Amino acid sequence: MLLLACAGPAMKQHIVNPDAVFDLLVASDHTAFKQTIHDRLIERYRDQCNIDIVSVSQIEALKSENYDAIIIMDSTMAWSGFNFSVKQYLNTSIPKERVILVMTADDPDWQFNYNGVDAITSASAIENEEKLFTLITMQIDHILTSTKNK
Repeated sequence: MLLLACAGPAMKQHIVNPDAVFDLLVASDHTAFKQTIHDRLIERYRDQCNIDIVSVSQIEALKSENYDAIIIMDSTMAWSGFNFSVKQYLNTSIPKERVILVMTADDPDWQFNYNGVDAITSASAIENEEKLFTLITMQIDHILTSTKNK
């Protein structure tokens, strides 16, 4: 496996597994909390997936058909709800059944849905990490199992 770039303000990682069965995209804004989730996703899925991790601002340039599962991790913004790039991406004809939207907010009980995609919501707090990781991986596993059975 090859790691081509490191996370940072303009985060971009491309993890290649020559034996990968699936392709996974994680588009995210960059916070320490989300970096921990990224690291755990890489550890869990690197044996079965090629994994791209990019900034949410780069998501519009990527082709959804290149990925079996797309995880979008964004933060709630008071003035627009969430990142404009994410909003634009979700307004395209991407396969919504392969998208997992994760929104961090102050209120972990907040419910959010946009353009047919239900969001997993969580506060960016360490005590929420395990629950959030479990919810994300359950959805990824469901998507990958569905893809494999087609």
